[in-house]
Amino acid sequence: MGIPIVDLLVTASQFLSSNSEARRELKANAISVNKERIDEQFVLHAKHLLNNRYVLISKGKKSNFIAVFN
Repeated sequence: MGIPIVDLLVTASQFLSSNSEARRELKANAISVNKERIDEQFVLHAKHLLNNRYVLISKGKKSNFIAVFN
């Protein structure tokens, strides 16, 4: 079981302010996880974690966020 990308962007990390903003950015192909472009169907699983703990979320070239999981 994983975390849907919209939930990760809005609820878990508060990287984006709303579900509609998250969907709009995903449709514009502006969001990447660990430097790989993703779509709205993406689900974050344990295999996507860096060092079994971190995820790099990027919006464009300049907005970056590191999510830390326990």
